[in-house]
Amino acid sequence: MGYSMRELTKIVPLLSEHSDKTVMCELGNSYIKGREVVNWLYSQDFELARDIPIGGEQHNKGIVSKHLWEGIGYEYLSIDMNKLDGAHYFDLRKKLPTYLKNDFDVVLDVGTIEHVDNQYMAFFNVDYMTKVGGINIHFLPKVGTWPQHCRYYFDTDNFEKLADICGYDILNISEEYHDAGTWIFAALVKGDKEFPTEEEFETVGIHYTDQLSYDRKIYPYAYE
Repeated sequence: MGYSMRELTKIVPLLSEHSDKTVMCELGNSYIKGREVVNWLYSQDFELARDIPIGGEQHNKGIVSKHLWEGIGYEYLSIDMNKLDGAHYFDLRKKLPTYLKNDFDVVLDVGTIEHVDNQYMAFFNVDYMTKVGGINIHFLPKVGTWPQHCRYYFDTDNFEKLADICGYDILNISEEYHDAGTWIFAALVKGDKEFPTEEEFETVGIHYTDQLSYDRKIYPYAYE
C-alpha cells in the first residue's frame, strides 16, 4: 500500500486537532511516496523525522510509514500479512487477539480494507481495536474508479450508514480526487455502541465486483 502528500495533508491536520491520541495502528505495511514528502519533513519541526530513511524491505522508494509516524511521536503498530518492515502478522478476516481490544487511539486505513475478502470482519476488527473516543481514518476506492484494483468499492453513503449503525460520530466523509481514481475519505469517532451483527452490516451496501484483481498476483498471501 502507498500514499502521498495528498493523503497526509488530510490526515496530519485532523490528528493535530486530537493531540491526545498518541497510539496508532495502521492497516497494511504502507509506504509514503514522493519527493514532496521528504521536502515536507524537512520543513516541519519533527526532529526525529528528519533522519527517516528512504526505502525498506518491500519497496526501495518512498518512506515506510512506520518511520514517519514513530518519528512524529506515535506509539505505532502496523498489521500486514507480508510481515515486512516491522509489520505484525494478523489476518483481518479473523477476529483479532483480545490483547488488541480497545488498544488504539487511531486506526489508519489507507487502501487496505478493500483487499480483505471478509468485509464484516475487517470493519469489526477496526472497531474492536479502537478505544471509545478513538478515531478510525479510511481512504478507500470510490465505486466506478480504480478499475481492477480490488473487489470492494465504496461511496459516501456507505460510511454514513456505517456511522449510523455503529453509533460513530462523523469528523469527515468526503470524496478526494487522486490521479489514479477517487478516494472515499472517512474519519469517524467510536462511541460505546456494540458493533452490529453481520445482517445489520449488510445494510451498509459495500460494492462488490467479481473480478480478478491485479493485486492477487502481487500479494498472493492476502488471498490464501
